[in-house]
Amino acid sequence: MDINSAVGRETGITDEQLTDLAAFETSPHFDRREKAVLRYAEGMTHTPAAVSDAVDAEIQVLFSSEQIVELTAAVALENFRARFNAFAGMTTLLVFQ
Repeated sequence: MDINSAVGRETGITDEQLTDLAAFETSPHFDRREKAVLRYAEGMTHTPAAVSDAVDAEIQVLFSSEQIVELTAAVALENFRARFNAFAGMTTLLVFQ
């Protein structure tokens, strides 16, 4: 298990969600808000960032302006860390239970 999985579990992410993450769109283990966040994060992760108008509209309906700012900052920080770590040659840190 990697550090993000361990931290996710501590915040309430289930084993089923971790297993289904790559197929979140069709998974019954994610609700509408969670799926919208994952779509938004996927769009922000592209180079260049490409969040569709439909995803943006859904995010606007489901979250407040303050929540969108916080979500955007969190996704941007994770993208920064992942790209920095890849460039620096760092590998996934394994955490053993």
